[in-house]
Amino acid sequence: MQNDLEILTLQKDNVNHTKVLVPPFLSKQPVSPNLGLNVILALMAGFFMSVFLAFLLEFWQRNKDRIKSLSAHP
Repeated sequence: MQNDLEILTLQKDNVNHTKVLVPPFLSKQPVSPNLGLNVILALMAGFFMSVFLAFLLEFWQRNKDRIKSLSAHP
């Protein structure tokens, strides 16, 4: 623990050639979630998950016996 503290102290001393390029500032308009983008992304994610689930269920139904025979092995 003490060794880690010494290493971090030495690393801190090596980072002395930095400067702030743009000073921080407060936005005049409040930042809020983009509702339209969130809705579109949620719809797309739901669509792709439902397509994936449909393919998975189709695969499972077609290969049910094969899956049971493979999982029956000890």
